[in-house]
Amino acid sequence: ERELDQNNEALAKAESGMDEAGEAADEMSDELEDAGDSAEKSESKFSGLGTTLKAVGAAMGAVVVAAAAGAVKLGKEVVSAYADYEQLVGGIDTLFKDSSNEMQRYAANAYKTAGMSANDYMETVTGFSASLISSLGGDTEKAAKYADMAITDMSDNANKMGSDMESIKNAYQGFAKGQFNMLDNLKLGYGGTKTEMERLLADAEAISGIHYDVDSYADVVSAIHVIQEEMDIAGTTAKEADATISGSISSLQSAIQNLIVGFGDADADMEMLCENMVDAFQTVVKNITPVIENIVKALPTVVEALIQAIADLLPTLLETVTELFSQVLTTLLSLLPSLIPAAVEAVMTISSADMGIRIESKNVFSAPKYDVQFAEIPGCHGDLIVGGGRYPNVQITYSVFVPAKTVSELAEKITAIKRWLYANQDSYHTLTDTYDTAFFRKAVFASQLDIEDELNRIGVFTVSFSCLPFRYSSDGQTAVTITTSGQSLTNPYGFSSKPFIRVNGSGSGSLTVITNGSLKVWQLQSIDGYVDIDSEQMNCFKGTVLKNDKVSGNGFPILESGTNTFVMTGGVTSLAVTPRWCQSGRHQFHLIRHRRSPQLYLVRGHGRA
Repeated sequence: ERELDQNNEALAKAESGMDEAGEAADEMSDELEDAGDSAEKSESKFSGLGTTLKAVGAAMGAVVVAAAAGAVKLGKEVVSAYADYEQLVGGIDTLFKDSSNEMQRYAANAYKTAGMSANDYMETVTGFSASLISSLGGDTEKAAKYADMAITDMSDNANKMGSDMESIKNAYQGFAKGQFNMLDNLKLGYGGTKTEMERLLADAEAISGIHYDVDSYADVVSAIHVIQEEMDIAGTTAKEADATISGSISSLQSAIQNLIVGFGDADADMEMLCENMVDAFQTVVKNITPVIENIVKALPTVVEALIQAIADLLPTLLETVTELFSQVLTTLLSLLPSLIPAAVEAVMTISSADMGIRIESKNVFSAPKYDVQFAEIPGCHGDLIVGGGRYPNVQITYSVFVPAKTVSELAEKITAIKRWLYANQDSYHTLTDTYDTAFFRKAVFASQLDIEDELNRIGVFTVSFSCLPFRYSSDGQTAVTITTSGQSLTNPYGFSSKPFIRVNGSGSGSLTVITNGSLKVWQLQSIDGYVDIDSEQMNCFKGTVLKNDKVSGNGFPILESGTNTFVMTGGVTSLAVTPRWCQSGRHQFHLIRHRRSPQLYLVRGHGRA
């Protein structure tokens, strides 16, 4: 509970910074309007761009504020980014001591110099700084400068030579350990050996007049910098951030990441972070403006040429379009069986917000209890356990209230709520809420609801659902394709799951599932394209045709906790396994006040009767 309070306080602080973000957004809008005025003055036929830039300026102000509001509402990205930031700053403090502030200043500016966010910059630094500081005799002030030079060189190399940034980082981390086998990752003309690194140091010495020792990591970093300066690689990132579209967009993305971290830090300089993002965005606008101008200039010529080409090709185009439409229509008809459930789910999903309900809290009153009986045997100490092999349902209750300005409005909302909850009570439905977004339950409303009485008495009422005992992982609802015999799926939870398996193939074949040393086999006959096996429904079918007489084996497939290996033989060519991972356990949620009320969602027609 204390952690929840702390999280709420942190999010509240982030929200208090929204006004500052809004002011910064206004500044961005003003800057873009200025850019628009300049564009209008530059050339009469280009005046449309000025108007467009003004509109973009106004829109961007709204976008930035909306993005900040989304960060506060969702919380996750801000909290995660700031948690990483705190940990990384702790590492920088430990390594660089009195020079930590200087290192953090380099990190804050890395969105321009290295095309990195502050978090990415500090994470990279901590990978090699211990060796760097040691090679400089513990001089942290000097080490900070060398570290910034190394990271800038890494980014410059990646941008100039087209190298993969991760491979360059790995190379530098290897150099810190005296390993030079990845020197060729830098594409500077040197092979991946110690001898080749010594040759690089000798070439750098010939250029700078400074002697470099291969056993000193600081010397290695400095020598690489000299070589990259000689090859006109140094400074590439900063140049691209200022002069190219891709470089400026990368810089803008890093500035946005820094802003996200700032939302989680009560001491962050939000004005500076917003200004950095505005500057980066203005650079993007500056770089795309010539492209837009070229498009405007070339458009009349292109249109004229296209019109002539289209006139010549019109008969062929009409024939092609007719054939293409026929193919598209055929494809849509073949996909219709799979598209209909998705469309129905989108239509049938109704949230508590749609009903005008505000959720105050959620409580899980009971954890699943294994269905077991105890039998007394005369002359035998203790009771005999008679397991029922099942878990009964659990009850989940939400405390809610319905705001209304008039009695008639309240009555209208109450009628809609009852219609929503009491509809189709003979089957389970998918129940999700914003307390636990990674999981959902299969639930049915099966209790009495006296909304009027409770509202008159206490101002709120409760909604209770009878749920199947498990929480189902949303990730476990995605089909995983098994194309190779011996391929495995890992059940990450402590409870077995009942999957949905589509067996693809033709003729006869077998499916084997191996778990924890146990082996279960199913024989399939007369496979015509595919057969679906639904372990939860305990049914085999293809479309609307039952296939239980074509599948034989020990019950239905179960995916136990741990590794489950699939073996296919005969006419079975591949599988599409929807694992339906599930988890149990009690999750108690205490009352939490929100500026925006949490929500629950009920999807009609899902689950089983």
